[in-house]
Amino acid sequence: MPKFHERTNKKINDFEVSVYEVDNKDAGEQLKLEEYLTSKIKNIKIYNDLDKYADLLNVPNIDAAFAEKLKASIKEICDPKKHPIQAFDIRRSFVTEFLSQLLLERNYSCVFYEEADKKINVDPVLIEKHSAGIDVTGIQRDTDAMKFVVCEVKASNSKIPCTESEPLLNDIKKAYELENKRLTREILSYCRKLNDTDDDMLTGVVEFLVNILAKKDDKEFVLDNIIFFPFLIRQNADIVTNSDVSDYNVFGEEKFNGSAIKGIIWSFNNDINTFCQNIWSKALADA
Repeated sequence: MPKFHERTNKKINDFEVSVYEVDNKDAGEQLKLEEYLTSKIKNIKIYNDLDKYADLLNVPNIDAAFAEKLKASIKEICDPKKHPIQAFDIRRSFVTEFLSQLLLERNYSCVFYEEADKKINVDPVLIEKHSAGIDVTGIQRDTDAMKFVVCEVKASNSKIPCTESEPLLNDIKKAYELENKRLTREILSYCRKLNDTDDDMLTGVVEFLVNILAKKDDKEFVLDNIIFFPFLIRQNADIVTNSDVSDYNVFGEEKFNGSAIKGIIWSFNNDINTFCQNIWSKALADA
């Protein structure tokens, strides 16, 4: 994995923000970043299972050329069309959410189990649809404690503060306000997917999630077991140059009543849209 450099850590009232950067002048670090992302894309089940599709024919000694043609056809079927508005392109959504997972894995002890990952397990019919609910969910595992991870992701190359700040806050508040059941439904979905996996190592995680669901009416208990990560991927050099975290000013005006919440900015030194398109194409060409 590439190395993240924390460039800024500030508080806006009680809201903490950290700014990170990967050195884009270091070819080795950039290669690590690209390798991580291409691996994640290729591991999406509809691409990772390409070699298995020939089995659908149930024909022994199938011609190798035909099998390769079948794989190429299915890969093309499952490759989402480019959206005319780059910010809405589904490739961008996949890549930016994988980017958030990378940083949270590396710096915040988060684990994103593939068995419960929406993007990894996307259905061919839904490949062009943006996933409903919370963008990224997982588990933060410290030595003797766990928290359920709620991460909402936005990307922008605009001025500071960016136009995505308000929508990002609204997404976090939808999870924080338990009355709409957005959070508890995500926990239930995550729990069911892990429970369907024959892996004793996940038993403790399932029990942790079941305990939250059993006490869902105790808002303080539920929120004590959640960590929120509003996550911005930003292409604007002024963020690092001026230690400017104004993108999160709207969060500083909110009261989260002591809940664990940490604002993240990844200062991204590439054109976000082009990078996402290129990394997707590279991954599928090698899938």
